[in-house]
Amino acid sequence: MSEELRILILEDVPTDAELMERELRKGGIKFSSKRVETREDFIKEIKDFAPDLILSDYMLPHFNGMAALELAKELAPTIPFIIVTGSINEETAVECMKAGAGDYVLKDHLGRIDPAVKNAIKGRWLREAKDQAEKALQTSAQEWQVTFDAISDPVCILDIERRILQCNKAMENLVGKPLNEILGHACCEFIHGKSEPLEGCPFLHVQKSYRRESIILPVVNQWFNVTVDPLIDGNGRLIGGVHIVSDITERKNMEKVLRESEERFRLAFENANIGMCLVDLQGRLTKVNRKMCGIFGYSQEELENMTVNDIAYPEDLNISPTFIQRATSGEIEHTNFEKRYFHKDCHIVWGQVSSSLVRDAQGVPQYFISHIEDITERKWAEAEREKLIRELQEALAQVKLLSGMLPICSSCKKVRDDKGYWNQIEVYIQDHSEAEFSHGICPECMKKLYPDEI
Repeated sequence: MSEELRILILEDVPTDAELMERELRKGGIKFSSKRVETREDFIKEIKDFAPDLILSDYMLPHFNGMAALELAKELAPTIPFIIVTGSINEETAVECMKAGAGDYVLKDHLGRIDPAVKNAIKGRWLREAKDQAEKALQTSAQEWQVTFDAISDPVCILDIERRILQCNKAMENLVGKPLNEILGHACCEFIHGKSEPLEGCPFLHVQKSYRRESIILPVVNQWFNVTVDPLIDGNGRLIGGVHIVSDITERKNMEKVLRESEERFRLAFENANIGMCLVDLQGRLTKVNRKMCGIFGYSQEELENMTVNDIAYPEDLNISPTFIQRATSGEIEHTNFEKRYFHKDCHIVWGQVSSSLVRDAQGVPQYFISHIEDITERKWAEAEREKLIRELQEALAQVKLLSGMLPICSSCKKVRDDKGYWNQIEVYIQDHSEAEFSHGICPECMKKLYPDEI
């Protein structure tokens, strides 16, 4: 024993106390001691000296060992108490041991005091270690139970026969019964109201698969996800399971709302009177509607195996990739543009395109949604209108050339053009207007030229 012990000796004969101390030192025990004789001193030193061990004579003039033992049990119940007496019969010895004495040693056999003290101290250490372990275990169990009860989902621990060994407060609340009425019963009695498990029971599947199994159950207006995780011992044997009931009603309702929303979008997408498509971040057409198929003459399957540029007019190939790059880099989110495409039968289709980037909840780009309106007729009408305007402008320009002062010869009637050449007047007019000439002879010239014919 490396630590020095504090030993309280209740003994009215000083030499007997010295003999005890000598035997203890012979045994290699390090200690300090105090000797008392009376009840008052005994009580005082238990409090002040705080001994690690008590050695007590059985009979004293004004006190005795049994009374001291009772006081020690009351004031310091963990301190080992050894009776050291001159004589004691077997019946008294048994009585002392039953009363709580750790051992007894006869004074004419003091050689036993060393092992008796060592065993008593060792026993105390073991008891203290056990107490500490039990307290730690109790604290751990309490902490575990608090944590277990803090779980919002109903949870219970099952044995191999599906009987409930433990459950949390949420499970008590779910079944509406206290713990003592739940333990020992099969989980199916409370969860399903049946004596036998349901078809598809996850615990039955766990017994075969040795892994997590689950089932979704509708109950009145609620939905529950029942999950069972296997409990496997150190030898790999299944000894039970952890049964968890999760209320997923809100999730199922949200899924229903989402399905309805997706169905509305699908119907709007499919029946839209404008071409619509979904385009991934690489420019691939992932979804097209009937109107878009009609615009370009391809089937849905054909278009959904193409990119946006597979049907693009060569001079417009950069329009869509440029928007995709700018949108995914965060520069813009939406754009409108006109773009030319090739119809399946090879004629040109003009499209008015409106395209927007769609991001997820974290802001990560996912895909593009685009609307395409066939504006081919409008573009042809615009081209025809522009052609007509150009022709009118050219005609007006030609007419303007014949306005103003024309240099004409007073004799031969030739007209000088802007290059300085003299031309017949009909040639000049033909070159500077849309006018054409038919040749004939007027009556006056007829008389001059052909008088005999009149």
